[in-house]
Amino acid sequence: MILYPSIEKIPFDLRCMSDEFVRLQKDYMQLNSYILCKKPFFQLNEFLLSTIASKFSIENKLADISQFRNLCNLLLETLLPARLQLQHPIFVNSGFRCPELNRFVGGVENSFHLSGCAADIHCCDDSRLFEILSSLPHTELLIYPSFIHVALCSNL
Repeated sequence: MILYPSIEKIPFDLRCMSDEFVRLQKDYMQLNSYILCKKPFFQLNEFLLSTIASKFSIENKLADISQFRNLCNLLLETLLPARLQLQHPIFVNSGFRCPELNRFVGGVENSFHLSGCAADIHCCDDSRLFEILSSLPHTELLIYPSFIHVALCSNL
């Protein structure tokens, strides 16, 4: 059972970027294959959905391929390995944010959420999750009372 949307449902228009579209499609298929081997712990839309965006009619969509690749990188390098070690569900509070949503929630101007490099997450044992994440690739790792902020940016 594939829990990821088909390539046609990726929430941004790639039809005008033919070479990039082909590369993205390949990356997307590799991501699906990897996740199906490990178990589908996350869905791409978890990183895009926002109750605040819905409530205030903010369209929180990826604007370019690099944002998608950044989300995939965060997922494959950090979040999936953390989920496998933790052996408990990890919930995404906030993943990608468009500039309007980021301003609305009071995010900083250069937030890693804007580029798809960050997620705010929580689970049943945040201190254990933080310990696990500390040993995995990350650019930022911050613990708050109700969530953990983790970012991984390969272009720094």
